Amino acid sequence: MTTVSESERRVATDFLYREARLADEARYAEWEALWTEDGVYWVPATTDPDADPDRQISHIYDNRHRIATRVKLLLTGFRSSQEPVSPMRRLISNIEVEATMAPSSWSRTSSWSRCPSRPSARRTCGRVA
Repeated sequence: MTTVSESERRVATDFLYREARLADEARYAEWEALWTEDGVYWVPATTDPDADPDRQISHIYDNRHRIATRVKLLLTGFRSSQEPVSPMRRLISNIEVEATMAPSSWSRTSSWSRCPSRPSARRTCGRVA
């Protein structure tokens, strides 16, 4: 892993916390605005640390264009997976920040657990890379 400074690590960590909070609060336009043109939102469907999204199935593997499409669909109000929608809270942990070849660019990996506030709702866990 390439070393990043403590201030770079803090910026990357703050991004992950902000991204999770905005998604939890259904502030999708603000959530979308966090993503750069080269941003990728990847949730692997495996725990294999060597997973390759181009060769293995993923829960989510969205580029910037697909992120915008996902947000447009969410904002229609017709794309919820539950009715009524359960309030959710993403719990972020195991954050790793690695420098990439591009200047001021990082790869962020974290584990997360999405916990519903309704006892009867199902809990899901995953990893955002």
